[in-house]
Amino acid sequence: SVTLAELNALDADSTQVSIALSATSVADGATIATEVQFKDAAGVALDHVVAFDWYISSVSTGLALDAAITTVADGGAGAITGVYTAHQSGKAVTDATGLCDLDLTEAGADVIYLVVVSPDGRITVSGSMTFAA
Repeated sequence: SVTLAELNALDADSTQVSIALSATSVADGATIATEVQFKDAAGVALDHVVAFDWYISSVSTGLALDAAITTVADGGAGAITGVYTAHQSGKAVTDATGLCDLDLTEAGADVIYLVVVSPDGRITVSGSMTFAA
């Protein structure tokens, strides 16, 4: 059997991710800033650094890579610590508040999604970002 204290401890270990976008539609060549915020089970921003994987998807389910993104760059908070596939996927870390800013720039017309892979393997997909020609 499981005690209430054990259930509460497991719940406290659950991590959530939110992705905020500075815009949902811009001209090609423009940049959309994204804020990736890791939170605890109660929705409160974490008070420690989190390492996570990210990739750019062409579909809202996050099940396909998008090869057209021109630039994924550090946006301020946190840092990109490695790139697996140039402008498609990589590893990043948050700052001490669980926040990581990534700037996405597209040189052509495209619709993309930022996908964050949590340390436990769950994915969170951003809203659509449209770069109009």
